[in-house]
Amino acid sequence: MSIEENLRLMQTLDNAWNAKDWETFMKRHSENVAVYWPGQPEPTRGRHAHHKES
Repeated sequence: MSIEENLRLMQTLDNAWNAKDWETFMKRHSENVAVYWPGQPEPTRGRHAHHKES
């Protein structure tokens, strides 16, 4: 995947988060995603846990 394609996909994910477009949000994350937030000692693990914190 090119840098441009990766950036485009990341932008669609940011847009989905901001618009609460959960269908796109779920498509852009694997079931076992780990999300590392600044200042948090442990990542959020799993697509559904990440969705819940949104």
